[in-house]
Amino acid sequence: MSKSIHPVEILEISSDEHLVFLAWPIRWTSDWRKAAIDIIESELPDRNLVFASPDRKGWIKSFTSWKEDFFKRQRNWEQYYLRLAIQKGVVMFWLPGQDIPLEEDGWIQKKSYWAITHVELWQLMVAHPDRMTVGIHGNYKERSTLINDLQQLSYLDLRVPYDHNKLSDFPVWSTLSDTCIRTALLLKSFADR
Repeated sequence: MSKSIHPVEILEISSDEHLVFLAWPIRWTSDWRKAAIDIIESELPDRNLVFASPDRKGWIKSFTSWKEDFFKRQRNWEQYYLRLAIQKGVVMFWLPGQDIPLEEDGWIQKKSYWAITHVELWQLMVAHPDRMTVGIHGNYKERSTLINDLQQLSYLDLRVPYDHNKLSDFPVWSTLSDTCIRTALLLKSFADR
């Protein structure tokens, strides 16, 4: 049996539960979370799973006139559960192709589709690559650049001497299904230790 939590809900994660933080750009893309949760649950039917997702439950996804105090609380919520997933589970990044235009009410949205997600991705890749999975859809802009950067640790971690020929074997999946299956396998490996 699994649970889902969203900003700004708070849920303690018990010792027999595994947390999956679903990291993704929360605007301008179709909702893929239900499919991801179903796949991971089917791979781990007897595990107690908690899914944390940064989308605002009950809000219109493209709503951008946030009050600053609410946005700060959401960012704090995201950072809390990202860190908790590093301790008690896995952070799963899924970067789908952008399928909703960056236009809202007749004006073009100036905020980047993926800016915050990429910052979080780089931070975790440098500090905790063993606690994350990454999937990037074929229609995702800059997919090949992201894969190159993820597999070149010296690009991400400035403490490592630069060597453009030295690549890691960090896997980047191209389908939601493959990313979810890898997430389930990673969760299982932690639980079996």
